[in-house]
Amino acid sequence: MLAISGRCESEVQRIMFQHLTLRSKILWIAFAIIALCTTVHTVNSCRQQEKLFLEGIDQKLRAAAYALPRILPEGYHDAITGPESIAPEQHRRTLDLLTAYADEVGVKYIYSYMMYEGEFHEASSSESVEDRAKGIPAAVFPLYEQPPESMSDAWDTESIRYAEYRDEWGHFRSIFIPLRTTAGTRFIAGADVAVSFIREELLRVVLISLLLGATTFLVVWLISYFVLSRTLSPIARLVSYTRDLSAQDFVLTEDQRDALAAIGEHRGDEVGLLAEAFVDMQGKLLEYLENLKRTTAAKERIESELKIAHDIQMSFLQKMFPPFPDRSEFDLYAMLEPAKEVGGDLYDFCMLDDDHLFFYVGDVSDKGVPAALFMAVTMTLMKRSAQEKGTHPAEILRQVNVDLVSENANLLFVTLCCFFLNLKTGEFSYSNAGHNPPVILRADGAAEWLDLPEGLVLGVMAETEYKTRTATLKPGDAILLYTDGVTEAMSPSREVYSDERLLETSAGLIGKGASEAAEILMASVKEHAAGAPPSDDITILTVKYRGA
Repeated sequence: MLAISGRCESEVQRIMFQHLTLRSKILWIAFAIIALCTTVHTVNSCRQQEKLFLEGIDQKLRAAAYALPRILPEGYHDAITGPESIAPEQHRRTLDLLTAYADEVGVKYIYSYMMYEGEFHEASSSESVEDRAKGIPAAVFPLYEQPPESMSDAWDTESIRYAEYRDEWGHFRSIFIPLRTTAGTRFIAGADVAVSFIREELLRVVLISLLLGATTFLVVWLISYFVLSRTLSPIARLVSYTRDLSAQDFVLTEDQRDALAAIGEHRGDEVGLLAEAFVDMQGKLLEYLENLKRTTAAKERIESELKIAHDIQMSFLQKMFPPFPDRSEFDLYAMLEPAKEVGGDLYDFCMLDDDHLFFYVGDVSDKGVPAALFMAVTMTLMKRSAQEKGTHPAEILRQVNVDLVSENANLLFVTLCCFFLNLKTGEFSYSNAGHNPPVILRADGAAEWLDLPEGLVLGVMAETEYKTRTATLKPGDAILLYTDGVTEAMSPSREVYSDERLLETSAGLIGKGASEAAEILMASVKEHAAGAPPSDDITILTVKYRGA
């Protein structure tokens, strides 16, 4: 009986829907679609806002933790050797500094922990509002009796860890960042946000999203009701013409043009304007398609020419390694990765005679095709000048500078550092034109900057003098040349690779072959960039002296 009643009710609803007008049917369908779309949009918006909020919380924690070493006095952690090494007045100052910063950036706590006698002790911390209200003095270097597993994991793996946990101070969302001072002292920098705060904010975000969704639904439904009621008939014809347009190669028939003109003449509202716009759009669409064909052909031609330019530019650079397989006195390797299809970095090397190796690295001020052309001219002039001036690097740079200034209509310039290495004695002479200082990798374990003479960049002022200096490589020593694409490589957080990190990485290259050292450094730069697009060309050239 109930089944028969249900079928009858369903049949009645079907018959009623069939007898509704087209306007009513479309309005009901529009109502259902708008309700569904609004619901889906609201749910997605809630999720997206929740995701963005949590990402913002994690970014805030990360920034606060990384800021801790810069807030504390220099050498603070290096001076801590146990509970007695922190004076009460110093502890109070650091507490106030960190508390002020935590209040400013909106985190519950910011702190650091160090390992002492196999257990974590609090080296520094801020106070929360509740802590200050209680008036309980903060302990100096207290033991963290039950640290979260994530903190221990961060310490053991030296990797950043996020965690949500409870302890005697409350329920938190936290970050633990393992850091080292320049002296090598290890510590954990961390920051907390109360989970109750996160939940309150998430609830607020959800309520706002729901309110916006309900408001959007109401507004869209009212607008749809009004528009559908007034424009159903001409819109249906426009839909039909649009559907036929692609089948007609986007060309309107004479009847279709007349019908659209009639809509525009008899209706002065948006529907009439839409009909006129449709005709205008159809004409512009034909024009656009024609322009698109021409633009596509031109783009393909430009891409092809850039590919050819890239191949030509790369052909200027020596890429066969080892370049002198019959010479055992040295090991040489170079690599260049342009930021665009073509770039402005350059390097070259050659044997001027049986005893002298000439090599250099340079960087043109611009990027793209102009820089590539300037790079090619510079390399040609360097090779010619090296053959004419012999083993006098300052004279080579002076002559190349004069030649570049005379033909530099685009006002470009190039930084460059060149070397002559005596393969019998290990002595090398060098000169500099505003380039980054190379790194000397000593076989005894030291990585140090090469002291470069001052020198103006090439291509700016003709009356410029350059200086030559000399130094000596012992067997096993190496020279690492590079361009500023290495030290200025940006991470996604806009942090540069830096001179300090280059020198630190270079210390680990001592004893490596030339190719291995260059590839390890390049890998380190790319790891720092973490997929961020390169802002500059990257060039690395390594020469390791083995001895005569």
